[in-house]
Amino acid sequence: MSEMQFSAPSSLFYYYDNQKALDVLDGQKNPPLTFTMEKVISFYKAKANLEVCKYEFYDFMCKFYKAVWGTACEKLTGIEPLPFRDVKESSIEDVWGNDEIYWVYKYGNYRLWLGCQVVDVYKLSIYYSVDDGSDNWTVAQSLKLNSIWEIEDEGMNIRIKDIKTLRFSKEVPVVKLKNLSIIATESLETTKEFIDKLIKSAKRKAKKAAK
Repeated sequence: MSEMQFSAPSSLFYYYDNQKALDVLDGQKNPPLTFTMEKVISFYKAKANLEVCKYEFYDFMCKFYKAVWGTACEKLTGIEPLPFRDVKESSIEDVWGNDEIYWVYKYGNYRLWLGCQVVDVYKLSIYYSVDDGSDNWTVAQSLKLNSIWEIEDEGMNIRIKDIKTLRFSKEVPVVKLKNLSIIATESLETTKEFIDKLIKSAKRKAKKAAK
């Protein structure tokens, strides 16, 4: 799995090459009233092709996500995925519109927000966030992680630094993950250990206050 690789779909490059026109098409539910029958047929065919682009991009991002965060979470105990109602922004339309997919996992009362994103055309990235279950995001700022990670968004997100193998192109559509799942697993292990310390500290304080 550490050497896993996969290719970006050709439909994604088609979209990038025709983005302006396809974005306009995406905003139109029905063809203009002045269209002839042939133009109406072409309009709906183009809409159907655009939906294929969306699905294949979604599938591409899901493969990337499962290969990295999915693999990492499978190796760790106690981390449970939350249902879709807690991750509504990961629908096909949202993944397409935001260029990212994420899922939320629970560890004790804490939540791990694990994401994959297209941060620039032909460039992928991974990130994650941690909160205490009540939108307190200060945990990330206290973690001691590998130098390949950096804090962003005022301490809210932890993002991996630029990795050349996460770049792809029409000429070279292959994305090579190399040891990315191992790096993700190690970061989650460190995060779990830190959360365990926080939980133990909170229990000690509660016990002391109860005396």
